[in-house]
Amino acid sequence: MNDHISKINAARSNYKPAKISCLFIAESPPSEEDRFFYFEEVNDQDSLYLEMMKALFHQKKRAQGGSDEIISLLDHFGPSALTLRSEKTSYLEKFREKGFYLIDCIDHPMPSHVFRTKDKIKYLEQSQNVLADKVSGLVDKKTPIVLISVPVFQAMAGTLKYKGFNVINIESIPFPGSGQQTDFQSKMKTLLNEKLSDLFN
Repeated sequence: MNDHISKINAARSNYKPAKISCLFIAESPPSEEDRFFYFEEVNDQDSLYLEMMKALFHQKKRAQGGSDEIISLLDHFGPSALTLRSEKTSYLEKFREKGFYLIDCIDHPMPSHVFRTKDKIKYLEQSQNVLADKVSGLVDKKTPIVLISVPVFQAMAGTLKYKGFNVINIESIPFPGSGQQTDFQSKMKTLLNEKLSDLFN
């Protein structure tokens, strides 16, 4: 497990921006040793990476030209999972270049016995001050922060806001798995349009 955490930390550090323009906070690293948002070769169960890149970058395809029909399809569906996986290094570099950075509430996988939403909330609440200290070391009080998943929002939004951090989502954004991809996309795009549009100018 220590080797797994070390690899996760190294991968995350490799894509840390020089200055963070927006901090995304997810729940915890996956327990599977071959999966992580910042691992460059992941072939399945990588919905957070896939849906994040679709929400942030698929509109960029407009600049490449093409027929109106193709552009319309790209707008509706975004790039394929195959494309996003095969070009993952490039997408992660774009993510870093924009100043985007993703961390987790806790630095270890969620214990296997903690799987219900209410139990995850209670478990994460134990790390409120640790997370606040971590965030303080990464960003200033004006930096936009986006909390991903219901447990993360419920456990951390109040504490981070109380400590003066700029949490910009006013409701939970679901983790984009188990059929929640559409809701994730909708809420992320609303945030992008209303709160983060200047980061794409």
